[in-house]
Amino acid sequence: MKNLIYLLVFTLSCTSSSIPDTSKESLPSTETKRLVKRLPTINYESQGNVIAKYSFDQEVNTSIMMDAFLTEHLKKIPDLIETNNIDYLKQLEDVSHIKHLYIVLSMKNVNRSHELALLSKFKQLETLILTTVEVIPPEIFNLPKLKTLHLLYVQPLIEIPESIRNLKQLEDLSIVNPDKIKKLPDGIYELKNLKTFRLIGFGDIGSISSKIQNLNKLESITLRYNNLKIPLSIGNMKNIKSLVIDNNSIPNELYDTIYQLQNLNTLGIRIDNRENYDGISKLQNLKTLNIRSNYLSKEIGQLKKLKSLFLYGRFVDEYPKELCNLEYLRGLSVGIENDTIAPEFISSFDQLEYLALLYSEKLKNLKLLRFGLNNLPDSIPYNLRHLNGIMMKL
Repeated sequence: MKNLIYLLVFTLSCTSSSIPDTSKESLPSTETKRLVKRLPTINYESQGNVIAKYSFDQEVNTSIMMDAFLTEHLKKIPDLIETNNIDYLKQLEDVSHIKHLYIVLSMKNVNRSHELALLSKFKQLETLILTTVEVIPPEIFNLPKLKTLHLLYVQPLIEIPESIRNLKQLEDLSIVNPDKIKKLPDGIYELKNLKTFRLIGFGDIGSISSKIQNLNKLESITLRYNNLKIPLSIGNMKNIKSLVIDNNSIPNELYDTIYQLQNLNTLGIRIDNRENYDGISKLQNLKTLNIRSNYLSKEIGQLKKLKSLFLYGRFVDEYPKELCNLEYLRGLSVGIENDTIAPEFISSFDQLEYLALLYSEKLKNLKLLRFGLNNLPDSIPYNLRHLNGIMMKL
């Protein structure tokens, strides 16, 4: 993704003298090269930076960011204290005013993880973000007001203590890249106030316990890049609003159960067989859909409230014409690795704000589509906002 450049597709406002009429034939490769050469090359910016600069619809933000920048919203807390200095924390005497803390350790000082026992004096702490720790001192699990705990990029971490069950007020738990952990503690499934649960980049943990259905207040589950076995009991969690379980092993029986979750507004899922789509159109409250599959279904076009659609896979045999029915779509990303079919259905979306074609170099016969997308400049740099365009990886 480091070589992203923005290939601008001119709109109907362009004059015929500047762009030849290609409505009836594919754009010649020489003309494509000429257009690309005329455009400035722009270094790829992180998705987090793009979102910070431009005003996307909230569902579009959710799709773009997913889990990669899950602490960005926490960094915006006005009184969040961020430090990599444990000695500084030790010197603090009055910590009664500190409610939000972000401690950034590195592999150079990871052996000081045990010193985080000092956090026992932070009785008013509500938010704690830790990076690169090899142990979690038990004192952390006795913080009475802790509501948010993020353990990020903790590759050296060997285990999560069972005493995590003591965090009775915890609402948001994120665990990212603890490669050495083999098993989740059962104590996690006793966090009755948990609303958001993220497990990202696990190694060989195996499976999620069916006990997860005991978390009645859970509204958001993200299980990514960990090849977990997903329990059928997830389909019984009627309060779930966001379910992101792509890159995992999903039983065939679970698909139909998921499609019964009427409160679902965000779904990220891997679909291995065309039949697994059957019933997805029942999710009429769905606003964000992230699919990893080599197949697409016309049922997607029946999701009338969909605002953001991300399509990933190795290839597709066709883009169903029913996709044109997604009249409220504001964000679209197409990442089909070996795609040779131009996604011309894009021109149907007159409310689109964000558009990315991640493997467009494969589209040898991509036509020079002329869009009338008034909001599209919101997703490109300011110096190009006088044009409507699409973001492509070349």
